[in-house]
Formats: sequence, C-alpha cells, structure tokens
Amino acid sequence: MLFGHIVEKLLKRGLEEIELPRLLEIAKGLSKATNTHKGAFGYYEALEKLIRTRIHQGKIEFREVCKVAENMLPANIGSTKFQSELEEFLVNKFSSESL
Repeated sequence: MLFGHIVEKLLKRGLEEIELPRLLEIAKGLSKATNTHKGAFGYYEALEKLIRTRIHQGKIEFREVCKVAENMLPANIGSTKFQSELEEFLVNKFSSESL
C-alpha cells in the first residue's frame, strides 16, 4: 500500500504543480511496480485528465506531447481511449503543421 499512499499524496498536492517530465517518470515507475492496483490508484486517470486539459487549452507544445506518447504508449500506460486520442492528436498536428 506504499504506492497507494504516495499516489494519494500526489493527487492531494495537485498534479498541476509538478512538471510533466516528472509526472511521466512517476507513471513509468508505477507501471513497473508489481503491487500497484489497476490504474495505479487513480494516478493514470488524473494524469490523462491533466494532459487532455493542457492539450485542449493549448498549454502543451507539440514536442511535449511527443514525449508523453514516447513514455506512455510503449509502457501501455493509460486507457485505450486516451492512447487513441493521443495518437490522433499527434497525427493531426503533424499533418497540419507540416513539420
């Protein structure tokens, strides 16, 4: 239950207060832990919500979204719906900006 306690503290503090790269590190660490509950005690859901909000408000740059995908997709972190939305956003953004 150590991880549950840590996640509870993080969620009370507010994920908005922590830099995105650090949040991704925490998510990867939780995904590797063998004794975490499905969804990492609500951490993945809260992280998805934060990322979705930042994307829709334009508060996250394209390269940051790429880092999110680089860290979350291979580790199968988050819901399938979120992963699909993330992939769709990247494809649409890439196409529209002709990077």
